[in-house]
Amino acid sequence: NNAARSVFASSKDLEALSAQQFMDIYSVNVVGAYQMTRAVAPYIKAQGGGAIVNVSSISAITGAGSSIAYAASKGALSTMTTSLARALAPEPYLVLLDEPFSGLDPELRGRVRDDSMHLLKTSGAATLFVTHNAEEAMMMADRVVVMRDGRVVQNGEPEEIYCEPASPFVAAFLGEVNRFDGLVAEGRVETPLGSVAAPGFREGAAVQVLVRPEAIRIGEPESAGAEARIEAVRMVGRSTLVHLTLAAAARGVYGHDAPEGIHLHARSPGRVLAGEGEVRQLSLDGEQVFVFPRE
Repeated sequence: NNAARSVFASSKDLEALSAQQFMDIYSVNVVGAYQMTRAVAPYIKAQGGGAIVNVSSISAITGAGSSIAYAASKGALSTMTTSLARALAPEPYLVLLDEPFSGLDPELRGRVRDDSMHLLKTSGAATLFVTHNAEEAMMMADRVVVMRDGRVVQNGEPEEIYCEPASPFVAAFLGEVNRFDGLVAEGRVETPLGSVAAPGFREGAAVQVLVRPEAIRIGEPESAGAEARIEAVRMVGRSTLVHLTLAAAARGVYGHDAPEGIHLHARSPGRVLAGEGEVRQLSLDGEQVFVFPRE
Protein backbone atom coordinates (compact mmCIF):
# COMPACT_ATOMS: atom_id res chain seq x y z
CA ASN A 1 0.00 0.00 0.00
CA ASN A 2 1.22 3.54 -0.78
CA ALA A 3 0.98 4.80 2.79
CA ALA A 4 3.01 1.90 4.10
CA ARG A 5 5.63 2.25 1.36
CA SER A 6 6.13 5.96 2.07
CA VAL A 7 6.56 5.31 5.79
CA PHE A 8 8.83 2.29 5.52
CA ALA A 9 11.04 3.98 2.93
CA SER A 10 12.82 5.64 5.85
CA SER A 11 12.15 3.11 8.59
CA LYS A 12 12.07 -0.68 8.37
CA ASP A 13 11.02 -1.35 11.96
CA LEU A 14 7.42 -1.32 13.10
CA GLU A 15 8.58 -0.14 16.53
CA ALA A 16 10.04 2.99 14.93
CA LEU A 17 6.67 4.20 13.64
CA SER A 18 5.29 7.32 15.23
CA ALA A 19 1.65 7.44 16.31
CA GLN A 20 0.85 9.67 13.31
CA GLN A 21 2.54 7.29 10.86
CA PHE A 22 0.59 4.37 12.30
CA MET A 23 -2.67 6.30 11.97
CA ASP A 24 -1.85 7.21 8.37
CA ILE A 25 -1.44 3.54 7.49
CA TYR A 26 -4.53 2.60 9.51
CA SER A 27 -6.58 5.29 7.79
CA VAL A 28 -5.66 4.18 4.28
CA ASN A 29 -5.94 0.44 4.88
CA VAL A 30 -8.66 -0.13 7.46
CA VAL A 31 -10.79 3.01 7.13
CA GLY A 32 -10.44 2.90 3.33
CA ALA A 33 -11.60 -0.71 3.18
CA TYR A 34 -14.53 0.10 5.49
CA GLN A 35 -15.59 3.05 3.34
CA MET A 36 -15.42 0.95 0.17
CA THR A 37 -17.51 -1.76 1.79
CA ARG A 38 -20.08 0.79 2.93
CA ALA A 39 -20.28 2.26 -0.56
CA VAL A 40 -20.98 -1.06 -2.31
CA ALA A 41 -23.31 -2.48 0.36
CA PRO A 42 -26.45 -0.77 -1.07
CA TYR A 43 -25.77 -2.33 -4.48
CA ILE A 44 -25.44 -5.79 -2.96
CA LYS A 45 -28.69 -5.30 -1.05
CA ALA A 46 -30.51 -3.98 -4.13
CA GLN A 47 -29.47 -6.94 -6.27
CA GLY A 48 -30.65 -9.44 -3.66
CA GLY A 49 -27.35 -10.67 -2.31
CA GLY A 50 -23.64 -10.97 -2.94
CA ALA A 51 -20.35 -11.15 -1.10
CA ILE A 52 -17.08 -9.28 -0.65
CA VAL A 53 -13.79 -11.12 -0.97
CA ASN A 54 -10.65 -9.03 -0.25
CA VAL A 55 -7.31 -10.14 -1.68
CA SER A 56 -5.47 -7.04 -3.04
CA SER A 57 -5.84 -4.29 -5.66
CA ILE A 58 -8.58 -5.16 -8.18
CA SER A 59 -12.26 -5.10 -7.26
CA ALA A 60 -15.35 -6.05 -9.19
CA ILE A 61 -19.00 -5.51 -8.28
CA THR A 62 -21.06 -8.40 -9.63
CA GLY A 63 -24.64 -9.59 -9.72
CA ALA A 64 -26.55 -11.51 -7.07
CA GLY A 65 -25.00 -14.79 -6.04
CA SER A 66 -21.54 -13.69 -7.17
CA SER A 67 -18.79 -11.94 -5.28
CA ILE A 68 -16.81 -8.74 -5.40
CA ALA A 69 -13.44 -10.17 -6.41
CA TYR A 70 -10.62 -8.13 -4.91
CA ALA A 71 -7.72 -9.88 -6.60
CA ALA A 72 -3.94 -9.54 -6.22
CA SER A 73 -2.41 -7.44 -8.99
CA LYS A 74 1.01 -6.16 -8.01
CA GLY A 75 3.10 -9.17 -8.95
CA ALA A 76 4.39 -10.37 -12.30
CA LEU A 77 2.56 -10.36 -15.62
CA SER A 78 0.99 -13.80 -15.15
CA THR A 79 -0.26 -12.83 -11.69
CA MET A 80 -1.79 -9.62 -12.98
CA THR A 81 -3.60 -11.12 -15.95
CA THR A 82 -4.81 -14.05 -13.85
CA SER A 83 -6.08 -11.69 -11.18
CA LEU A 84 -7.90 -9.53 -13.69
CA ALA A 85 -9.40 -12.60 -15.36
CA ARG A 86 -10.65 -13.81 -11.96
CA ALA A 87 -12.24 -10.44 -11.30
CA LEU A 88 -13.92 -10.44 -14.73
CA ALA A 89 -15.11 -14.06 -14.62
CA PRO A 90 -18.45 -13.28 -12.86
CA GLU A 91 -19.17 -10.68 -15.59
CA PRO A 92 -19.13 -7.64 -13.28
CA TYR A 93 -20.71 -4.35 -14.25
CA LEU A 94 -18.09 -2.32 -12.38
CA VAL A 95 -14.35 -2.96 -11.88
CA LEU A 96 -12.23 -0.95 -9.43
CA LEU A 97 -8.44 -0.76 -9.86
CA ASP A 98 -6.35 0.96 -7.18
CA GLU A 99 -2.88 1.67 -8.66
CA PRO A 100 -2.52 -1.94 -9.84
CA PHE A 101 0.65 -1.32 -11.86
CA SER A 102 2.63 0.80 -9.39
CA GLY A 103 4.99 -1.99 -8.29
CA LEU A 104 6.06 -3.04 -11.79
CA ASP A 105 9.20 -2.07 -13.72
CA PRO A 106 8.60 0.19 -16.77
CA GLU A 107 8.77 -2.50 -19.47
CA LEU A 108 6.52 -4.94 -17.64
CA ARG A 109 4.22 -2.11 -16.61
CA GLY A 110 3.59 -1.20 -20.26
CA ARG A 111 2.80 -4.79 -21.24
CA VAL A 112 0.50 -5.36 -18.28
CA ARG A 113 -1.26 -2.04 -18.85
CA ASP A 114 -1.92 -2.83 -22.52
CA ASP A 115 -3.18 -6.34 -21.79
CA SER A 116 -5.40 -5.05 -18.99
CA MET A 117 -6.88 -2.30 -21.15
CA HIS A 118 -7.82 -4.78 -23.88
CA LEU A 119 -9.30 -7.23 -21.36
CA LEU A 120 -11.41 -4.51 -19.80
CA LYS A 121 -12.58 -3.14 -23.15
CA THR A 122 -13.59 -6.64 -24.23
CA SER A 123 -15.46 -7.31 -21.00
CA GLY A 124 -17.67 -4.22 -21.38
CA ALA A 125 -17.51 -3.55 -17.64
CA ALA A 126 -17.28 0.05 -16.45
CA THR A 127 -13.90 0.61 -14.79
CA LEU A 128 -12.80 3.03 -12.09
CA PHE A 129 -9.01 3.29 -12.25
CA VAL A 130 -7.00 5.13 -9.55
CA THR A 131 -3.48 6.28 -10.44
CA HIS A 132 -0.94 9.04 -9.73
CA ASN A 133 0.59 8.50 -13.19
CA ALA A 134 -0.80 11.10 -15.60
CA GLU A 135 0.32 9.27 -18.75
CA GLU A 136 -1.34 6.11 -17.49
CA ALA A 137 -4.59 7.97 -16.83
CA MET A 138 -4.57 9.52 -20.30
CA MET A 139 -3.86 6.15 -21.93
CA MET A 140 -6.35 4.02 -20.00
CA ALA A 141 -9.34 6.30 -19.51
CA ASP A 142 -12.25 7.42 -21.65
CA ARG A 143 -12.87 10.05 -18.98
CA VAL A 144 -10.42 11.49 -16.43
CA VAL A 145 -11.29 12.89 -13.00
CA VAL A 146 -8.46 14.92 -11.42
CA MET A 147 -8.58 15.23 -7.61
CA ARG A 148 -6.68 17.46 -5.20
CA ASP A 149 -6.91 17.17 -1.42
CA GLY A 150 -9.88 14.85 -1.75
CA ARG A 151 -11.87 17.15 -4.05
CA VAL A 152 -12.58 16.90 -7.78
CA VAL A 153 -10.93 19.81 -9.58
CA GLN A 154 -11.69 18.77 -13.18
CA ASN A 155 -13.65 16.07 -14.95
CA GLY A 156 -13.55 15.45 -18.70
CA GLU A 157 -12.19 13.50 -21.62
CA PRO A 158 -8.39 13.07 -21.68
CA GLU A 159 -7.88 15.47 -24.58
CA GLU A 160 -10.05 18.11 -22.90
CA ILE A 161 -8.20 17.79 -19.58
CA TYR A 162 -4.82 18.05 -21.28
CA CYS A 163 -5.61 20.86 -23.73
CA GLU A 164 -8.02 22.85 -21.52
CA PRO A 165 -6.82 22.48 -17.90
CA ALA A 166 -9.01 24.24 -15.35
CA SER A 167 -6.14 25.27 -13.06
CA PRO A 168 -2.34 25.41 -12.82
CA PHE A 169 -2.49 22.25 -10.68
CA VAL A 170 -4.25 20.27 -13.42
CA ALA A 171 -1.93 21.61 -16.14
CA ALA A 172 1.20 20.67 -14.16
CA PHE A 173 -0.22 17.32 -13.01
CA LEU A 174 -0.67 16.15 -16.59
CA GLY A 175 2.80 17.17 -17.73
CA GLU A 176 5.79 19.43 -17.20
CA VAL A 177 5.28 23.17 -17.71
CA ASN A 178 7.45 26.29 -17.96
CA ARG A 179 6.12 29.17 -15.83
CA PHE A 180 6.17 32.95 -16.34
CA ASP A 181 4.56 35.79 -14.41
CA GLY A 182 3.10 38.83 -16.15
CA LEU A 183 0.48 41.58 -16.23
CA VAL A 184 -2.45 41.79 -18.62
CA ALA A 185 -2.45 44.76 -21.00
CA GLU A 186 -5.09 45.12 -23.71
CA GLY A 187 -6.09 41.48 -23.44
CA ARG A 188 -2.57 40.09 -23.73
CA VAL A 189 0.41 39.33 -21.51
CA GLU A 190 4.05 39.69 -22.49
CA THR A 191 6.41 36.76 -21.81
CA PRO A 192 10.06 36.23 -22.73
CA LEU A 193 8.78 33.95 -25.51
CA GLY A 194 6.38 36.50 -26.95
CA SER A 195 2.94 37.97 -26.43
CA VAL A 196 0.18 35.59 -25.28
CA ALA A 197 -3.59 36.11 -25.42
CA ALA A 198 -5.25 36.51 -22.02
CA PRO A 199 -9.01 36.66 -22.63
CA GLY A 200 -11.33 37.27 -19.68
CA PHE A 201 -8.79 39.06 -17.48
CA ARG A 202 -9.15 42.67 -16.38
CA GLU A 203 -6.58 45.26 -17.40
CA GLY A 204 -3.48 45.07 -15.20
CA ALA A 205 -4.39 41.67 -13.69
CA ALA A 206 -1.45 39.67 -12.33
CA VAL A 207 -1.33 36.31 -14.10
CA GLN A 208 0.90 33.29 -14.53
CA VAL A 209 1.54 31.80 -17.93
CA LEU A 210 2.15 28.05 -18.22
CA VAL A 211 3.87 26.79 -21.35
CA ARG A 212 4.22 23.09 -22.11
CA PRO A 213 7.66 22.04 -23.40
CA GLU A 214 6.10 20.79 -26.64
CA ALA A 215 4.68 24.29 -27.25
CA ILE A 216 8.19 25.71 -27.70
CA ARG A 217 9.39 25.44 -31.28
CA ILE A 218 13.11 25.66 -31.93
CA GLY A 219 13.89 27.58 -35.11
CA GLU A 220 17.02 28.22 -37.10
CA PRO A 221 19.50 30.97 -36.17
CA GLU A 222 18.51 34.41 -37.47
CA SER A 223 14.84 33.42 -37.75
CA ALA A 224 12.08 35.36 -35.97
CA GLY A 225 11.44 34.72 -32.29
CA ALA A 226 12.98 34.93 -28.84
CA GLU A 227 16.70 34.17 -28.68
CA ALA A 228 17.89 31.32 -26.45
CA ARG A 229 21.09 29.38 -25.89
CA ILE A 230 20.96 25.58 -25.98
CA GLU A 231 22.37 24.09 -22.77
CA ALA A 232 21.68 20.40 -23.36
CA VAL A 233 20.05 18.11 -25.92
CA ARG A 234 18.80 14.74 -24.71
CA MET A 235 16.94 12.22 -26.83
CA VAL A 236 14.39 10.42 -24.66
CA GLY A 237 12.69 7.71 -26.67
CA ARG A 238 10.42 9.12 -29.36
CA SER A 239 11.19 12.78 -28.56
CA THR A 240 14.08 15.08 -27.69
CA LEU A 241 14.25 17.20 -24.55
CA VAL A 242 16.15 20.46 -24.98
CA HIS A 243 17.37 22.63 -22.09
CA LEU A 244 17.47 26.33 -22.97
CA THR A 245 18.47 29.60 -21.34
CA LEU A 246 16.79 32.93 -22.13
CA ALA A 247 18.65 36.11 -21.27
CA ALA A 248 18.09 39.15 -23.47
CA ALA A 249 14.44 38.25 -24.08
CA ALA A 250 13.84 38.09 -20.34
CA ARG A 251 15.34 41.53 -19.81
CA GLY A 252 13.15 42.90 -22.58
CA VAL A 253 10.03 41.83 -20.68
CA TYR A 254 11.04 42.16 -17.04
CA GLY A 255 13.58 45.01 -17.27
CA HIS A 256 16.62 45.16 -15.01
CA ASP A 257 14.87 42.94 -12.44
CA ALA A 258 14.83 40.01 -14.85
CA PRO A 259 16.08 36.68 -13.48
CA GLU A 260 19.63 35.83 -14.53
CA GLY A 261 19.07 33.52 -17.47
CA ILE A 262 15.60 31.95 -17.39
CA HIS A 263 15.89 28.17 -17.80
CA LEU A 264 13.36 26.44 -20.06
CA HIS A 265 12.59 22.96 -21.30
CA ALA A 266 11.43 22.32 -24.87
CA ARG A 267 10.36 18.95 -26.25
CA SER A 268 10.31 18.09 -29.94
CA PRO A 269 9.30 14.88 -31.72
CA GLY A 270 12.16 12.81 -33.09
CA ARG A 271 15.69 14.24 -33.21
CA VAL A 272 16.70 17.87 -32.78
CA LEU A 273 19.74 18.70 -34.89
CA ALA A 274 21.30 21.28 -32.60
CA GLY A 275 24.38 21.35 -30.43
CA GLU A 276 25.09 22.62 -26.95
CA GLY A 277 26.08 26.27 -26.94
CA GLU A 278 24.20 27.13 -30.14
CA VAL A 279 21.90 30.15 -30.14
CA ARG A 280 18.47 29.49 -31.67
CA GLN A 281 15.21 31.39 -32.07
CA LEU A 282 12.08 30.19 -30.28
CA SER A 283 8.40 30.52 -31.13
CA LEU A 284 5.22 29.35 -29.42
CA ASP A 285 2.32 27.08 -30.25
CA GLY A 286 -0.53 28.93 -28.57
CA GLU A 287 -2.61 25.74 -28.22
CA GLN A 288 -0.34 24.57 -25.40
CA VAL A 289 -0.06 27.88 -23.54
CA PHE A 290 -2.36 28.55 -20.57
CA VAL A 291 -3.01 31.73 -18.59
CA PHE A 292 -4.29 31.66 -14.99
CA PRO A 293 -4.65 34.18 -12.15
CA ARG A 294 -1.37 34.44 -10.26
CA GLU A 295 -1.42 32.32 -7.09
